[in-house]
Amino acid sequence: NPKAQITVAGHGSMTFELFRNQVPTMAARFQQLITQGFYTNKPIDFIANGLYVEAGGGDSSLPDINDEFDTNLQHNRAGLLSFVKNGGDDSANAEFMITDGPLRSRDFDNPIFGMLVK
Repeated sequence: NPKAQITVAGHGSMTFELFRNQVPTMAARFQQLITQGFYTNKPIDFIANGLYVEAGGGDSSLPDINDEFDTNLQHNRAGLLSFVKNGGDDSANAEFMITDGPLRSRDFDNPIFGMLVK
């Protein structure tokens, strides 16, 4: 699986492993936004202590993408990377969250596509 890195304003760089084999469309969207510079120096949008951190806020100029799930990818630990959806099914665009622990209420709602590794 490929790795991807972004710089978050006020927090430095983050490196993620992308689950391209399991969810290729989701991983490709994140990589595309990085390549376009969309995430460069964006701040953390929201911190829900003990649950998750949201970042990458605002929609990109790209269209929303259809949900893509793998039954082996569930919000069962810290460090998982998934898209935040803006209006129901198939509304992921650019905003993402990183889990701070298990967040099972988001299983098969927010598509997981990677993991924080550094």
